[in-house]
Amino acid sequence: MFITTHYMEEADEFCDRIAFIHQGRIELVGTAAELKATLGAQATLDDVFKKFTGAEIESGGNYRDVRRTRRSVREHV
Repeated sequence: MFITTHYMEEADEFCDRIAFIHQGRIELVGTAAELKATLGAQATLDDVFKKFTGAEIESGGNYRDVRRTRRSVREHV
């Protein structure tokens, strides 16, 4: 199954392999553990994406902001 998401927690939890696509190009492929290991023990997939693409969410926020907002919404639903 192929899924697309901007929510790195979902990718980390549900995907066997992950490909980071930035500006139409596949930048990095691997398991969540492999990708996070490129930056160290405390790294998240958000950290990996930012490191290898230099990208932020276009709204001016970052992936942690989106994750925090999504958690907040879940708590209120």
